[in-house]
Amino acid sequence: MRLSKTCVQAVMAMTFLADQPTQQPIQAKHVAAHLAVPADSALKILQALVRQGLLDSRLGRSGGYSLGKPAQKVTLLQILEAIDGPVNGQLRLVDASPGTEAVLVRLQAVCDQAAASLRQSLEGITLAELQRAGRATATATSATPVAVVPPGATEPAVATTPAATATTTATEAAIAAAVAAVPTAPATS
Repeated sequence: MRLSKTCVQAVMAMTFLADQPTQQPIQAKHVAAHLAVPADSALKILQALVRQGLLDSRLGRSGGYSLGKPAQKVTLLQILEAIDGPVNGQLRLVDASPGTEAVLVRLQAVCDQAAASLRQSLEGITLAELQRAGRATATATSATPVAVVPPGATEPAVATTPAATATTTATEAAIAAAVAAVPTAPATS
């Protein structure tokens, strides 16, 4: 499974908000700084999560974003679908050659089965689990050098990880581990 960059950023934003010591709203600019993205990019992500009820937003001077429900009630599937839409077994081929319909029907069935398995696995992973995994990894890696490939560069730059980057790296590692744990659909004949 390949996650879009925006989905990964959405999961990182959700874990950042879940990690806040109080559930006071956090301004979008702070989320953007944590994600190292422009504020308008963070706003698009946050607004998509609000539309799905995963975040609450409050206007005004003391406004911002906070979790819309407890972290243990938010699934990875909900976050991913809030950003990229439903996880389904969609075929990209629309025009079939004569005589290939049966193959396409079977292929669609396999894709549907794989998508159902993936949906079930993603539904079983909660934001709270990702948050715990991120904390554990951040604690273990907070002072270790990290190779980072800056945008436009071909060689990594090695730097000691500051706390915010450690949390981001830990969350990315937790997401990667969760996605890697998703079983693939068994081949059928």
